[in-house]
Amino acid sequence: MAVTLIKQTNLYIGASTDTKPSGISVKTGSKFYEYNTGKWYITYNDGTNWIEISDDTINANLQINGTDVSASNKVHVSDSDMLNYSFATGKSQKQKGAGTITPVAGTTFYKIQFHDSTTINAMTVVSGWADYTGDTMPAGSSFVTNCTSIEIAAGGFITAYQRST
Repeated sequence: MAVTLIKQTNLYIGASTDTKPSGISVKTGSKFYEYNTGKWYITYNDGTNWIEISDDTINANLQINGTDVSASNKVHVSDSDMLNYSFATGKSQKQKGAGTITPVAGTTFYKIQFHDSTTINAMTVVSGWADYTGDTMPAGSSFVTNCTSIEIAAGGFITAYQRST
């Protein structure tokens, strides 16, 4: 493949069970985010081939136009919260079973991933962000957040990703 100048790429969001876009309207370099798995994909052609890439390689401006993309997707953020939002390549912490975790001083968690069905006992969120206290999140789901602590119930297992310091 020759080097190609990309003038405009697309950013898609959907579930892992959704068919990824394809065809002439899909630009080379476009990305697809699976909100229920937290996985990113990129296409190097017309969307015929999508390859998985890690969070660490993403520095995309994720914009959600105030519309929930799925009835089961809890994306409760405004356009201004997500406009020019960049995923940081920070460290992560895991919590298995009952307990509370907090990020390194001066940072916040930006993404919580649920490995098992997990009940959130408490969250400390930055003003304007959704608080999922009392919710039970299904295994394999994740959400974008801006929080300084999360406490989970017994039986849960999460990975919390913090912003770079």
